[in-house]
Amino acid sequence: MLDLLRGMWLGYPLHSVMVRFPAALWPLALGLDVMSLFAPDPFWTRAAGICVLVGDVGAGLAILFGLLELIACWHRGEARGRLLFHTIVNTAAAGIFAVALSLRLTPEPPASASAAVVALEVIGVGLMLLGNWLGGLLVYRYGLGSTSDRGLLDRKL
Repeated sequence: MLDLLRGMWLGYPLHSVMVRFPAALWPLALGLDVMSLFAPDPFWTRAAGICVLVGDVGAGLAILFGLLELIACWHRGEARGRLLFHTIVNTAAAGIFAVALSLRLTPEPPASASAAVVALEVIGVGLMLLGNWLGGLLVYRYGLGSTSDRGLLDRKL
């Protein structure tokens, strides 16, 4: 039943699909907000807000499916510490972007992003990059989220 919920019927966990949304959209939002600082226009901040919102939804789904991965991979004691660190770092990034989204909730989008929003996005993107690197380590070094208990780096191709 756990494999069904994880999405293993696809051949890989759904967590690996969902992480693509915040990984792509949060840095894009940061770029759009920086652009708004140099060329003030509500278009940039509105587009950035949409990117943060969709990235946050994707992050929520990634966290949900990631918790299923955590349960499924908990028996892998050698990776447990990195697995927990990956979970904490990416959940912190999602929380930071949720705060950044709440700061955007105004009747009309401003012409340029606030310093607080940009600062939160820089921190959030940094945490996300660290968390994504840890996720790659979990897959390629420890084989988590794959159909094998061996990491991809250990396999003969």
